[in-house]
Amino acid sequence: MELRELRVLVAVAEEGGMSAAARRLHVSQSALSQTFTALERQLGVTLLVRSSSGVRTTEAGAMLLNEARAVLVRHDQAVPAMAALTSRGEGTPRLGVPLELPPDLLTQLPPARPRPFHRRLRAAAPAVASGNRVDEAWSGSDAEARCR
Repeated sequence: MELRELRVLVAVAEEGGMSAAARRLHVSQSALSQTFTALERQLGVTLLVRSSSGVRTTEAGAMLLNEARAVLVRHDQAVPAMAALTSRGEGTPRLGVPLELPPDLLTQLPPARPRPFHRRLRAAAPAVASGNRVDEAWSGSDAEARCR
């Protein structure tokens, strides 16, 4: 069972339907439905009763829903706690950019963070694999001038 599947269960139960949950999670309805069906298959239980007016949890679904909410709350607490222990504000920022975006996208953006962030970002940019669009975008003099 993955956190993503637990988030799907919580969203479907709270939204009262697959379509609304899909909108909330920014995924297609078919992808959400497949994830949910796979979760039910994995657990061997029916979690929701579907009807024309929406969905409601079964007894097993209500039990898992309570556990899912607790797990997600603990996860949301653990992530910042670990970040505070490890980075102390001096970690290396990581920027993920889909390769489908224009290669000059980063050079077109005005700085939106304080200067120390940009210095760390510039220092981290050479670590990106050679030939990657992010590396190409940060190699331009305009982008380097913005980071100083």
